[in-house]
Amino acid sequence: MGNSEGPVWDAIFLALRTNANLITLFPYSDGKTAAFEINNVPPGLSPPYMTLGETVSTPKNVFGKKGLEVVATIHGWSEYKGKDEILKMHDAVFDALDDGQTGTPKLVLSGGVFRAMYCNYDSGQTIPDDTTNINKWHMTDRYRIGTVTI
Repeated sequence: MGNSEGPVWDAIFLALRTNANLITLFPYSDGKTAAFEINNVPPGLSPPYMTLGETVSTPKNVFGKKGLEVVATIHGWSEYKGKDEILKMHDAVFDALDDGQTGTPKLVLSGGVFRAMYCNYDSGQTIPDDTTNINKWHMTDRYRIGTVTI
């Protein structure tokens, strides 16, 4: 059966790549959003783009069913002078993923073994990244996703 971390990442990746607002703001040449696995960014790609980063998972069994809480990190990169672009990225990712008060999970997990119970914004930061000769903005947003076996 495994755990739900893989299906969670697949669902986040699909949600980011196919969200109409994100595609409009941060398009990639394939007609989808410029979002990639952290180790699969196309060589020479210039910001803005997002990467799926690290995770932390914790067992969370619910009502006798096996569950997992995954904290997933999404990184964003911008070379825009000023914070406007990175803040738009932050807001658009939030709108695409956070369940807010709806009680209806936005993430649909594939495979038919797990379902998402919630996806909530956990924490984040935007910081200047001056590790190269190009001044960039780096966004680190974390989302807390609760899953349970079906």
